Amino acid sequence: MSAPPSKLWSKEDKNTLRTLWAEGLSCLQISKRIPGKTPDAIAGKRKRLGLPPRGSPIKYRAEPTPEAKLKLKPGGVKKISGWQPRKPVEPPSRGCLWISGNPSADFTYCGNPRGTRSDGSLSPYCPEHHKRAHVPRGTVPWGQKDFT
Repeated sequence: MSAPPSKLWSKEDKNTLRTLWAEGLSCLQISKRIPGKTPDAIAGKRKRLGLPPRGSPIKYRAEPTPEAKLKLKPGGVKKISGWQPRKPVEPPSRGCLWISGNPSADFTYCGNPRGTRSDGSLSPYCPEHHKRAHVPRGTVPWGQKDFT
């Protein structure tokens, strides 16, 4: 087991750090040679002493070329058979914004008149859906996920 961490740095410790850093040792390797110093302490002191940082040991892949990113057919975008883009559904300008139905399929908005919040501002939902959207803590049984 190593010695307990010491907060004080002697001149000898600092000189050892400078020497070992110049030799290319890692913070972990240096911490094993200076008793009572952790790798994080070595890294912090290295920075405070103004010793040069090292490059990251993490190897990154080269950035792919634009051609490799988008492998398109010469005719343009690849078509998926049977897929049709969905027409966007316009939300009601003044009605409730609660979604009825499956959002990934066909759906509609509730559209009933909007209610007001406790501070008097206009809620995006009708009073019924506002109650569902803002359930007070502790009133829903633990694990219940169906709020419909």
